[in-house]
Amino acid sequence: MLRNSLPVILKQPLFYTGLLLAAIPVAISLALGWSRIAGYHKVFISLAALYMIIYCVNQYFALPDRIRREKTDIVKNILQWIQPINILETSKEIRANVCIRKHFGKDECYVIVNGWHINMDKYNDKNIKIPINRGLTGTTWNSQAQRWLDYPEIFDPKRVDGLPAEEMEKVWPEMKWICSTPIVKNSRVLGILNLDGNLDLLNSDGIKSIYKKMVLATAIKMADELAKYIC
Repeated sequence: MLRNSLPVILKQPLFYTGLLLAAIPVAISLALGWSRIAGYHKVFISLAALYMIIYCVNQYFALPDRIRREKTDIVKNILQWIQPINILETSKEIRANVCIRKHFGKDECYVIVNGWHINMDKYNDKNIKIPINRGLTGTTWNSQAQRWLDYPEIFDPKRVDGLPAEEMEKVWPEMKWICSTPIVKNSRVLGILNLDGNLDLLNSDGIKSIYKKMVLATAIKMADELAKYIC
């Protein structure tokens, strides 16, 4: 943590304010000798040093939240890349999210990272918990290859990798397609980028064919960019 904290701390203007407050009296003490420094100068030096300690400790413990907020902003900006796709069919909706593996006690499942989604705020599936190796997310994670699924297979209860009933109830009922793309770095899967929408692409021809190709290509570019920021 300290190694990651220092670069951020050093970028803060207040750090240099404190450093300057400490440096001036310290320089005086070195030039004149501590015993020859007036009492109020000693107090000034001590307060400046205390300021620097308190500031650095505060920055150190505040850093995780700052990094989390900055990373969320970056991810949401990348997820916005889906917006140009909808120019082809403005009456329909397209959504995006990033899933990672997370432990809940002894259990582990795929979940959408809090805040790492767009156009999902009003839908229950932003809180979905997908069991390991299940769903298109699990299939994509294991294969490390982009996957696509259309309606009605999405809601087929006989799917081998189908979700438990309680989680399936959370899925957006209007969903007509979903595209899952692995976010990979150094041959390791960091997460899954999921794009989905309510435009029927089962029989893709004409404008729908272009739409689907744009989704597939954009998802790959987004996943490559996300891999730079997810760890």
